[in-house]
Amino acid sequence: MSHYTLTALAIATVDPVHLVAGAHLEHPVGLALFSCHVGEGRTDFSLHCSVLQHGDHPGELLGWLDRHLPPTGIVAGYALDEQILPALTRLPGSAGSPALAMLAGTRPRFVINLRGIDDDGELVSLAEACAEIGAPASCRDAHDRFTDWAWSRLAPVMHALQTDAISTMKLVLRQIAARTTLGHEVEARLRPGLELWLAASDLPAAQIHRSCTA
Repeated sequence: MSHYTLTALAIATVDPVHLVAGAHLEHPVGLALFSCHVGEGRTDFSLHCSVLQHGDHPGELLGWLDRHLPPTGIVAGYALDEQILPALTRLPGSAGSPALAMLAGTRPRFVINLRGIDDDGELVSLAEACAEIGAPASCRDAHDRFTDWAWSRLAPVMHALQTDAISTMKLVLRQIAARTTLGHEVEARLRPGLELWLAASDLPAAQIHRSCTA
C-alpha cells in the first residue's frame, strides 16, 4: 500500500426551521475535505472548503463535492450515516451525484462512519467525541450558526468547517491505529506529516489544533 489517500469529510449545516417552529431540519451550507496523500516517500496534506453564500443554489455544494472528492482512497466522516448523508440527500440533484452515491455505498469505495456512543446507547456529538481525545471542534449553537450564514458572515462558518475537518482526521487516525498493528504503523507514519502541516499552516483552525493535546 505505497500509494493511498485518506480523506476526512466535514459538513456545516444551518437550521432555519427552529427559529419559527421549534423543529429541526438541518440544511447543508458548507463542506470541507481534509486529505492525506501518501506516495513516493512523501506524505502531503491538503484542505479544501466550500461554503454557500446566501442566494447560491444549494445544488452547487454537491457539484463541488463531485469535483473535489479524491477519486480513490478512504473517506471518513463523523456520523456519516446518521447526519451527513441525510443532510446531503436533501440537496437538489442528490440522486445524480457520483460522490454521494459513493458515500452511500452504492459505488465501490472504502468509507468509514466514525461514531461515538454514550452509556445510554445514544450517538454523541462530534464535539463530545473530540473532547474525549483532547481535540477542538465547532460548538456554536443553531441560532448563531444560522445568523452568521444568513448575514454572509462566512468566516466563522469556514473556520468551523476547517476545525471539524482536522478533528475528523485525528479521530480516524486514532481509530485506524486502534484496530490492528498495521493500522498503528499507518497512524505512526501519517501523524508526523499532519504535525508538520499544522505547523506550516497559517489557518486559525490549524493554530488551534497545534495547541491541543490530540
